[in-house]
This record gives sequence, structure tokens and C-alpha cells, in this order.
Amino acid sequence: MVPSAFAFLEALPLTSNGKLDRRALPAPRENQLIADTAYVAPRTPIEAELAAMWSQLLGVERVGIHDNFFEVGGHSLLVTQAVARIRDVFEVELPLRLLFKVSTVAELAQAIERVKARSEELRKPAVSAVSREVYRLKRGSLTKVVDRSHAKTEG
Repeated sequence: MVPSAFAFLEALPLTSNGKLDRRALPAPRENQLIADTAYVAPRTPIEAELAAMWSQLLGVERVGIHDNFFEVGGHSLLVTQAVARIRDVFEVELPLRLLFKVSTVAELAQAIERVKARSEELRKPAVSAVSREVYRLKRGSLTKVVDRSHAKTEG
């Protein structure tokens, strides 16, 4: 494992026995976090909601759209919480393994948009509503065509 933060100290705090006093170590500050990518702010409402969600889940001040969920401090238990929150907020059902494949806000936002687009296509009615008048007009013209074809075959 690679630490997500480094704190530089003049000297390590020691106990009276000369061992490292872990309780006396200072907590790392937000600006000490090492990031591989520069912060990029969310561009869409979905990205903004995901970034806020990850920020709250991971306990960090801000999350950029290219920050990796696992590199910022996420783990498998937080993935389950993230998927549950995504289901509640965006009303989409995502498989748990998807977050292991697409682990940035930008990638996940695109995946959510694709799932929402697919579900919208499925919700569209296959048959469109037609008024009675239009139906009668169409049906009347069809019966005339059928009657004419029968008249030709009989004669």
C-alpha cells in the first residue's frame, strides 16, 4: 500500500520507553495529500453531485473529476456505500464491479448518463396514441382499398 499523505516532522515523538508514540503524531492536513493529477472541477451536474458524494464518503475537502476513488482513500466497503447512494440520487442501478472499472468521477458520470439514456429508450412507448378520428379516417380509407381489391377479383 502507498500512503495517501506524508507529513514531514523535525523529530518523531517517542514514548518514555523510546518507542514511537503513534498517538502524538499529528494528523495529515489536506494540503499534504499527494495527488497524481491536478484538480479539475466538475463540469456537469452529475459530476458535481458525484464529487460531493465522494468528498463526503472519503472525508476529503474536494474531489476532482480525474481523481481515482481508490487513490484518494476509497476501499471496497466504501464502494458499496457509493453504489447505494448513486442508486438513491440518480435512480439508476449500477453493478458493484463497475466502480472498480471506472474509478474516476468523469468516467462514472459518463456511465450513469449511458444507463439513464438506455432506460429512457426503454420507457418510450412502442405504440403512439392516435385519436379516434384519425383511426376512423385511416380505417375508412383501408376498407375502401380492400373493397376495391375484392371488387376487381370478383369481376
